[in-house]
Amino acid sequence: MVLTFIVSLELKSADKASEVAEKLVAFAEAYRKDEGTLDWIVSQDTKNPTRFALVERYATKAAIKTHTSNPNYPKFGAYFKELLASPPKITMYEELPKGGSKL
Repeated sequence: MVLTFIVSLELKSADKASEVAEKLVAFAEAYRKDEGTLDWIVSQDTKNPTRFALVERYATKAAIKTHTSNPNYPKFGAYFKELLASPPKITMYEELPKGGSKL
């Protein structure tokens, strides 16, 4: 069962958008190394540089626990605490099986 999280972040100000983008890419590189993490993608809104979307894909629920045990996990929250306009919007999805449908 693959679990996908879509996380929306919005900064208070565009002043730090470039710095935040670099920091998110660095966190993504670290998180992709976690066992059971299939991918960790960072995207930035093309019209509003204060908005970011994260797509996190995990092979199992245990992989999510591995992710939250990563030493970078508390650093992530601490870094963003004062920069965000509002709490992150987090939605979890379960990927559906591929193939087998008849159109």
